Amino acid sequence: MEDQNSLVVMVPGPQNITINQAIQQVVDGGIIEISDGVYREFIEIKNSTKHFIIKSSSGNVLIEPPIGGNKGILYIHNNSGLVIFEGLTFQNSYSMIDGYGGAGTVDGAKVTFVNCAFINNRGEQPSAGGGALFITNNSKVYILNSRFTNNIDKNYGGAIAIVSGSKGWIVNSEFNGNRTNIAGHRNIASGGAIHVGDAKIRVADSVFLSNESGFAGGAIYSIGRWDYPLTDVIVVNSRFELNKAKKATNINTPSPNEGGAIHTEDNAKTSIYYSVFTNNQAEIGGAISLYRSETEVYTSVFESNQASLSYFGGSISATSNDTSLDAQINRPSARLIIKDSIFKGDNKSFFAKDAGGVYVAGDANRLFGNNNVSRMGTSDENRAHVVIENTAFLGLFSRDDGGHGGAVMLDLANFQINDSLFFGNSSANGGAISVIQNSYGTITFSKFIKNKSKFGGAIYGSGSVIDILDNIFSSNELFTIGADPNVSYGAALFMAVMDERFLDAKGEVRSNIFSENKGLPIYDRDNKSYPINHVIYYNNQFYTNTFQNLSVYTNSNPNYCCNDVSKLNTITIYRNVGVEYTKKGFSNTSLASPHVYGLIRQFPPVVRIDRSSIVPYILYGSGGSNAFLNNQTVGEWGFIYDPSQQNYTLRIGEHSYSVTQQTINSPFIKFNKFSNPARVEWSISNIQSSDLIDLDIDMVDYISISLFGEVSLANLYDKLEYRLFVITKYGGYVIENEKSPLLEAPSNFLALFDVNDQDKVGFITIYNAGGGVLNCQISSKNSQNVLVETPELNFERVANIKFVVQQFLNRNFEATLSVNCGIGGDKNILLRVLIVDQLFKEFLPIISR
Repeated sequence: MEDQNSLVVMVPGPQNITINQAIQQVVDGGIIEISDGVYREFIEIKNSTKHFIIKSSSGNVLIEPPIGGNKGILYIHNNSGLVIFEGLTFQNSYSMIDGYGGAGTVDGAKVTFVNCAFINNRGEQPSAGGGALFITNNSKVYILNSRFTNNIDKNYGGAIAIVSGSKGWIVNSEFNGNRTNIAGHRNIASGGAIHVGDAKIRVADSVFLSNESGFAGGAIYSIGRWDYPLTDVIVVNSRFELNKAKKATNINTPSPNEGGAIHTEDNAKTSIYYSVFTNNQAEIGGAISLYRSETEVYTSVFESNQASLSYFGGSISATSNDTSLDAQINRPSARLIIKDSIFKGDNKSFFAKDAGGVYVAGDANRLFGNNNVSRMGTSDENRAHVVIENTAFLGLFSRDDGGHGGAVMLDLANFQINDSLFFGNSSANGGAISVIQNSYGTITFSKFIKNKSKFGGAIYGSGSVIDILDNIFSSNELFTIGADPNVSYGAALFMAVMDERFLDAKGEVRSNIFSENKGLPIYDRDNKSYPINHVIYYNNQFYTNTFQNLSVYTNSNPNYCCNDVSKLNTITIYRNVGVEYTKKGFSNTSLASPHVYGLIRQFPPVVRIDRSSIVPYILYGSGGSNAFLNNQTVGEWGFIYDPSQQNYTLRIGEHSYSVTQQTINSPFIKFNKFSNPARVEWSISNIQSSDLIDLDIDMVDYISISLFGEVSLANLYDKLEYRLFVITKYGGYVIENEKSPLLEAPSNFLALFDVNDQDKVGFITIYNAGGGVLNCQISSKNSQNVLVETPELNFERVANIKFVVQQFLNRNFEATLSVNCGIGGDKNILLRVLIVDQLFKEFLPIISR
């Protein structure tokens, strides 16, 4: 049986020891328990193989640096054992030395922080970062239920810097007011809360509020070197609000700030699931920016994020341009996936110069040799890649005096936009979407309602190949409708060549419905010589009443204005001698009345029942007739935020469309440890295997990512919690195995009795400081003097040993009580009995410890 005195070390305790002294005393699998107070120490744990806990006795332990300290207050280096910190506050610390975080450093070690706080720490290192924590050298750090508040660093990682092959897990934690844009910060001060370099992090069920960076990534910045393994960031069920990428006023650099909440760069990937981005700001990419990297966004909400009115990407920006520093290496272009998400504006504010929602651009520097960059690669090799599916863009504006793409702008991009909704967006060029400069892709099965522009009320295309198939364009309009269809520049579509790059316009516009658009539905910008417009229109349906002659199509070449549907089906555009001609349309038809349609959807498609960061929207759209939502009259499009009803029905004429709110339950997770043989086992049910993203156990070096499994252990630590970290597409879960019972009992007791008292009965309180049930056998080694009346106790938290003094030879004697609790430990209690002549009755019996 282990020695209980070495399993639990008290600080300061009877020996008045320091935390560092306790670290030397504690055994493998033991506990250091710190009494309330302020402790000013530099805590150092080096080359240790021990697993142990350092915890607060009641949650009021503050740790600050010693006088003259300049490298934080915690340093953990080259440890194979896990150190667990519980309920501690690390505050008012700083570092002036590279390789040391403002509060703590984890270097080649494993650490878990539970219910900890990092407050007002600062990094003043010459070049390194980490205002609170610096994590490096293949370390693993687990952060649970913790807070990082008002930490700063002038280089990178206002709260945390995690680098060099390390991996971090952050669950149910909060980052508030952390910054890297303090006065005098570096030009590339990144990651207001977290900087990730050549490392991995998992963030779940967490909040990032009012963090700021001086360069990029107001909350999180990640970057990967090309010759290192992929930097990998996963964010699930988290909220980003009021974060900014904004340089300090005394910093004058030409580079714009990027990624108000998150920035990802080079050999890095960021995956975002089920998260919310609100009121974040940057000059480029109000919420998220990515540069030559990969980002995936699923089931998320973006609302009122803002880029500068001189730049682009109100919510997301993806850019790809190489620089002269890349020499003869053509780096990969950006890749972006967005699915099942919603981007929402306020129907009035400008959210960027270009792309009020999403901006995606390929590597024009490489393709065209711009900015002293060597020309390399084909158009396809230099295009950025973007997929947008089942996503809604509502009320997003980019500038109306030259801006592009109220919702989306694509520049040298390979794109797929499918089954998405564009309602009430506005811009000078492409009220919903602008596609320019050798882009190539498809727009399918989507709805465009009440978007507005000067050129292309719904879509603006220039010098690109665009297939527009099976969509509905309804009630889109031009800023100025006018009475002349010759200058009505496409209430739905404006398709143009790009003269400055000598790029043709190509693609098919097929099987779409154009109904009640205000202005000429389609305008082609064309030339008599190259570049020319090859776009063709067929199998489309039109209802229009803007102009008396029912015009639906104009080509900018002379004598091709103002064609109705029948002329569109027969028109051929002839050009200069030697320039090919284009037959523009066939099999298009006119509708006798407005097209009647409706749709109603929940965004995101499913909502987590417990601890959800997302409040759902019920989104509806209609055309052709009056609409009623649950029997209440509604407009052509709208939404219900945080719907109070389970079922909604949209009725338009004889047609009805319904939606039922869809929710998802939490997974059912079992996690246990066993002693024979020593192992841990887990199982996860009520979840699809495809929804499981990652998992880990803090006390174990490696486990497989699967719904069930087990790991054999060399040692089983009865007194320590093993924590299973599970990341799914809908949130994070941390499961502790049931703690083993742990006896806590006094070493000495003093009992006072009146000599005349007939019943000399006393009680000694013992505790279960662990979990489960403590099963104890109690006996007296001096039974002729002291009899134990509770020889067996089985309890979860607290119990009393009842004893009786039977006889005494003198008035002051000692007896020993033996408490044996099996795996919970054992203890000998020295009972000192004092018999006095008289005690006041109201104090009987008195038992003093």
